[in-house]
Amino acid sequence: LYCDHQLFVHHNSGKSHVIADIAARLNAPVLIFQPSKEILEQNFAKMQAINPFGCSVFSASFNSKEIGMITFATIGSAKGHPELFKIFKYILIDEAHTTNPKEGMYRDFFETIGDTKILGVTATPFRLSSCSDGSMLKFITRTRPKIFSKVIYYIQVKTLLELGYLAKLKYFQLSVLGWNANNLRLNSTGADFSDKYLIKEYERVGFYGYLVNVVKRLLNPKAGRTPKGILVFTKFTKEAEQLTKSIPGCEIVTGKTPKKERERILNDFRKGIIKVVANVNTLSIGFDYPELDT
Repeated sequence: LYCDHQLFVHHNSGKSHVIADIAARLNAPVLIFQPSKEILEQNFAKMQAINPFGCSVFSASFNSKEIGMITFATIGSAKGHPELFKIFKYILIDEAHTTNPKEGMYRDFFETIGDTKILGVTATPFRLSSCSDGSMLKFITRTRPKIFSKVIYYIQVKTLLELGYLAKLKYFQLSVLGWNANNLRLNSTGADFSDKYLIKEYERVGFYGYLVNVVKRLLNPKAGRTPKGILVFTKFTKEAEQLTKSIPGCEIVTGKTPKKERERILNDFRKGIIKVVANVNTLSIGFDYPELDT
C-alpha cells in the first residue's frame, strides 16, 4: 500500500516555503496536512503570501471547516469526513515522520479516500526500530510496514550551512566542568543516555548554574549587540525552571503549558517583550521565528 508515495527530506531549511511553492505549482486541488493548529496557522499565512486565492482551512481548532483549491487541514478534523476530500488527488504532509504506518488516523484516512499521490516533507526522516542487536534508527522509507517508499529529494545540514541558509553552530565542550561521559549509561532503547544517570552527572558538575551563567553572558555581551531573543532548548524541566528562577522575565514552555498561555508567551517572545524562553522538548517541530538570533 502507498507504494507511490514519496518523501521529501528538507533539513530545517524552510519547509513551509517549499510546501507553499509546490502547492502553488500543481494547479490542482491540494490537501496539506499540518501536525498542529500553531504550525497550520503560520504555514497558512506563508501560503497566502504566495497564492492568496483559493486557500482555505479545515480544522476545528482553527474554527474553520472550508474546502478550497488549496486546503490546509489537521488530520483530527479531516478523518471524520473522508467523503469531502475525494476530490483531492494530491496530498502534502508536513512533518511526515509523525505518520504511523501500522495504524492511526492517517492510515485510515488514506485507505478510505483511495488513490492519491502523497508527498511527505520532514527534517527528521528516521524511526527507532527494534532489531536483534537492540535498537537502531531506520530511514522511514525502509521500515515495515511503511507509508513512504521513495525519497525524491534531500539536502544535508552541511550543504545548507555552506550555502548560507543556516547560521553556523558554535559548540562548547562540557569538559571545562569536569563532565565525564563514563558516568553515563544507555537507556533501554540503546539510542540515548538514561535520564537517571544524566541528571546525576548534571548535578555533579554544576551544570544548572553553568547554563544560567551562559544565558546571562549572552544577555549582557561585553562587545556587540544584545540579542533580540534567546531560545533555550532543555532536556529536562529542572534546567528550564532554574533559568526562570535566575533570569528576570524568562518564561518556560513545556508540553503541559496551556495553549493560551503558550500563545501569549510566544507572541510576546516574537515581539521582543520576552527576551528568554526556555522550552522543554516542545518547540523542536515547526516553530517559526525568522528574526530569532540566539
